[in-house]
Amino acid sequence: MKLALMQPYFFPYIGYFQLILAVDTFIVYDTVTYIKNGWIKRNRYLLNDTVKYFSLSIKGASSHKLIIDTRIANEDDLLSKEKVSKAIKMAYSKAPYFDQVFPLLDRLIRDEEQNIANYNTHILRELCEYFEIKTKILQGSNVLSESELTGQDRVIEICKIFNADHYINPIGGVDLYENAAFNKQGIKLSFLQTSDKINYHQWNDSFTPNLSIIDVLMFNSKNEISSFLEEYRLISR
Repeated sequence: MKLALMQPYFFPYIGYFQLILAVDTFIVYDTVTYIKNGWIKRNRYLLNDTVKYFSLSIKGASSHKLIIDTRIANEDDLLSKEKVSKAIKMAYSKAPYFDQVFPLLDRLIRDEEQNIANYNTHILRELCEYFEIKTKILQGSNVLSESELTGQDRVIEICKIFNADHYINPIGGVDLYENAAFNKQGIKLSFLQTSDKINYHQWNDSFTPNLSIIDVLMFNSKNEISSFLEEYRLISR
């Protein structure tokens, strides 16, 4: 059984969804500490050919809190979400698939959930349903008990809990894991690398990769996105 773990990113790039597609079980890893400048509350989009960030306001953001204990700011939640929605509308209103996908995105952005882990997990599940990805998505805070283990040892422990014999991680984490440690436990270790064949017309002849999935949705049909999702390879060290 193939398994992957990832923190609950906010409208992540297409490689995140490729990782979900590549495994049988995907665990939203929300039982680790919140990273202030990570991708949990923000992502990148294009505005007039310039890369910009959309971002949520977080209440008492702290690297001493778990992601599951982190909330969108009470007093700013509606304003924060509305600001994101308006930014996306302004940037992509003339994109070819805006009318088709913006109602879905607007509904997801404006969802009333304030817990950032629950909020982002809901978005991931809804988008996977849209993409017809059938992978089982579990929220770590619902299925994982506390453990003294961290890092690689914790990942191996989780693989054993779920009887996974193949763990897949994004290529960016290649230096975080040792193949021998996984092999010792009978677990294959692979890294997912997104193909540079994913290239589509944005606003001009240049292409900016690895933006939020929102950018992909705005410029591509569902069939095109389905093809993009398959454009990856698994690398073993």
